[in-house]
Amino acid sequence: MIAMPSSPLIPSEVEGSCRAQPRPIFSAALEGVSRLRSTRAGLGFLALTVMLAPALAQAGARQEATVIMPENPRQAEHQDEIGYADAIVAGDMVYLSGVIAFRAKPDEAMGASYDRAFRQMGATLRRAGVGWDDVVDITSYHTDANGQIGALARVKKRYIRAPHPAWTAVQVAGLLGERGITEIKLVARKPAAAAQ
Repeated sequence: MIAMPSSPLIPSEVEGSCRAQPRPIFSAALEGVSRLRSTRAGLGFLALTVMLAPALAQAGARQEATVIMPENPRQAEHQDEIGYADAIVAGDMVYLSGVIAFRAKPDEAMGASYDRAFRQMGATLRRAGVGWDDVVDITSYHTDANGQIGALARVKKRYIRAPHPAWTAVQVAGLLGERGITEIKLVARKPAAAAQ
């Protein structure tokens, strides 16, 4: 037999003496629930508390991470104004912002554009304490996926060796900037010894 709970979140009896204990994050919510549980407002408060709990539990994860900004002061100022970093190191994971491969000149070969982007990503990986062998995921956004994938793959092979990371290539309508052809985003994982 299951007894009615004394509080919506804390069962008083469930087949014996099993009793759930509130988590600290719910302390204030439980006080409000105990006063409001019999009203519709109380049920709404309870629903809001349950929905917000994951967000409250995750609050500050980015503030605890290492933020990697550009070494170039002008570029760092630009990125700060827009609101993004070159990379974020959170625990043993490194998340690089997308780097746009662009043609410096209208007739520049795609390979040169991709090589420049890979050099830039390599520098960011090094500043984050990882290297190309630590890359576990690549996402590339292409303005012409079928026409660009071969050139990108040839350049990628110069930087990334087997075993290969996961790679998702996505066709897009356009990128920031007039000459952008592909944006490349990376995720890397620090080796176990380096993560400690």
